[in-house]
Amino acid sequence: MQFSASHERGKNGECGKLADQLSGWRLRAVARLEGAGIRVNPSALGVNPAVIKPIGEVPGIRLIVQPVTLQGETVVIHDFTAHVCFDFVTNSAMPFSPDKAAFGGIVNDLKGIKTFLEQAQVTPRTRR
Repeated sequence: MQFSASHERGKNGECGKLADQLSGWRLRAVARLEGAGIRVNPSALGVNPAVIKPIGEVPGIRLIVQPVTLQGETVVIHDFTAHVCFDFVTNSAMPFSPDKAAFGGIVNDLKGIKTFLEQAQVTPRTRR
C-alpha cells in the first residue's frame, strides 16, 4: 500500500497535514486492513434544498479501513484510516441524480448482513 499526496484539505488543514506526512510512505508488511466502520448516507451533501437544487442528491457508502501490521510477533494497529467512498448517481455532472435502485440494493444487502450477524450473536465486543 502506498499513500499519495492527493487529498482535500479541510477548513483546518488537518487532513492535508496527515496526507503530507504519509506521502510516499509505504506499509511494507500489511498483515491486513481491519474494517473500522461503514457509513451509509442517503444524501451525502445534505438535504437542504439550497444544496440539492444546484448540486443534486448523492447517496453514498463509505468504507473505513485501518491498516494492521506485524512487527515481529506483535500486532500493531496504526492510528489512521483510509476512507473508500462509493457514490450512487446516474450521471457524472451536476446536478447529480441518485441511483436509488443500486443504492437500495446495497443497503438491503448490508441490512441482511447485520441481521445475520445479530442472529449469530456476533457483536463488536465478541469479534475480538
